[in-house]
Amino acid sequence: MSINQCVRQKAQILFLLLMSTQAFAMDGSQEIRCGAVGVTGRRDGMEDAHYFKQYDRWFFAGVYDGFAGDGVSKALARLDSGLHQKVLKNLEATSDYAVAISTAFKEEDTEILESTCAYHLSWGATAAIVLIDQKTNELICANVGDSEVVLISAAEQPKILTTIHQPTDIHATDGRKIPLGLEEKARVEKSGGHVFFNRVQGALSISRAFGAKSLKPLMVISEPAIRKVSLANHHRYVVIACDGLWDVLSAEFVSDFILKEHAKETDPKVIACALVKTALEKGSQDNVTAVVIILPHPKSNEQAQ
Repeated sequence: MSINQCVRQKAQILFLLLMSTQAFAMDGSQEIRCGAVGVTGRRDGMEDAHYFKQYDRWFFAGVYDGFAGDGVSKALARLDSGLHQKVLKNLEATSDYAVAISTAFKEEDTEILESTCAYHLSWGATAAIVLIDQKTNELICANVGDSEVVLISAAEQPKILTTIHQPTDIHATDGRKIPLGLEEKARVEKSGGHVFFNRVQGALSISRAFGAKSLKPLMVISEPAIRKVSLANHHRYVVIACDGLWDVLSAEFVSDFILKEHAKETDPKVIACALVKTALEKGSQDNVTAVVIILPHPKSNEQAQ
């Protein structure tokens, strides 16, 4: 890493530490806290985006990792017309959360392909989103691509809630097994595409994404993997991050890092910054974005753990 890159990274982290964290009331007496940090890292430009906000019933957070440009990731996080708007609108219209989210992903991708990608055929982005239902205390996760969500517990091993969409059974960067990778490869090939060097058409390492117009509508799709879990008192944190973090930090490392070194930290932005800094120190070559959610839990339960 050059001296200029080193100075830039340190300046980015120091600046981000000055950013505010948001806390949201939950059940009138507790609150969910959320903070985010994103840095350019060793790349020449920033292609990641993120968004989080509390709505009447739902808390929404998402990380969007752009590729070939930042247009799609920015569109997904746009305040007035981003993915969150379509997801929440659809959740109001139907009780079937899977249909609501899948439809919202399709609607958002159609809009992106017709506008953002009209003249930028290779622009695209992964997405990993989390919705917390304050009415039922359930968490819904949805993703396309290789951005991931991890649920951290004080009593159990961390749970990866997302599905990596790559057309191979071995992760392209860290060597992890990809359970559905060969199914994704078969789907791409059945659609008329080819997989060369574990990439769709030899170009894209992921098989599901927003945008990527040159590989739509069959080879690369925007149909998300969706998972719902009931939150319990032992669930402490949710970490949403792009592959710039997960390529160098495992879910187990992140869980231990937070629970052992930052258990008393009440500002999620500080935790997110520490994770991003650690990813850079461990050699991440990508943009690095992390959203950390501190989940509310009763004091008595916390003391009893």
